[in-house]
Amino acid sequence: MPKVSIIVPTYNRSIYLKETLNSILSQSFTDYEIIITDNNSTDDTENVVKSFSDPRIVYSKNPENVGSVNNYNEALKLVKGTYIHLFSDDDIMLADCLADKVGVLDKYPEIGVVHSDINTIDKNGSIISNNHYSFKVYKKWAKMHAVSKAFPKEMYHKMLVANNFVCMPAVMFRASVLNKIGLFDAALSYIVDWQYWLKASLYFDFYYINKKTVSYRIHDNNTVKKLSLRILNNELEHIFNDLVTNYKDSAIVKSRLQYWLIKVYYNGRYRHFYTNYLRWLLEFIR
Repeated sequence: MPKVSIIVPTYNRSIYLKETLNSILSQSFTDYEIIITDNNSTDDTENVVKSFSDPRIVYSKNPENVGSVNNYNEALKLVKGTYIHLFSDDDIMLADCLADKVGVLDKYPEIGVVHSDINTIDKNGSIISNNHYSFKVYKKWAKMHAVSKAFPKEMYHKMLVANNFVCMPAVMFRASVLNKIGLFDAALSYIVDWQYWLKASLYFDFYYINKKTVSYRIHDNNTVKKLSLRILNNELEHIFNDLVTNYKDSAIVKSRLQYWLIKVYYNGRYRHFYTNYLRWLLEFIR
């Protein structure tokens, strides 16, 4: 059984996929499998994958396009490793990515999820930022993550309710997290990872590595670029409805939602997009 399962869901990204797979196969840590779930691509994705002869690669092509989130779930259903690393079909793993994260999970059994600093690269692979995107937006977050360290689940949950600052392709977690939380919520399309961290942080401590382990690629076809404020409003409502259904007794959730209510209400520029969300928050925090 492999120590780590790396999932790489893909769809029509053959232009980047070869570079992505080469970066994984160049890792200093070698006890892993690569699970590629092809969402019925119409380009030469299958040929790119089959050009590699490494037995650690597991390739599965969906008979039809099942959507991005379900494609991630198809990959998660196939994992065999003790640890699971999420990855994207257009990003690049730096050489010690797996070794650094495995080292943390091996050393600290109480840690469920580990993530790291990142580079941001453009479509050509040139670095456009060598800092985690949250460093510029959330000064308090940047200060708290200035060094590698563990964070208690209660603290991280409070921070995550405010916003998502965990870069999905920089995440490794224990298989026990998957067993506890389950698959990604297919009712969401864009901020499904945020919901997953919110759930995980109710049960598991997090660890941040203040070292770049991944190059995160920005290009014209990034899925997140299709996210509108209206869709965001609907997905936020779904996430917090899930929290109120399953975790209504959480004092952490309740206190942070009060903060959100004030923040969103006084942001008059976008208030009309969040009408349903505000109504729900008022009901929940009573």
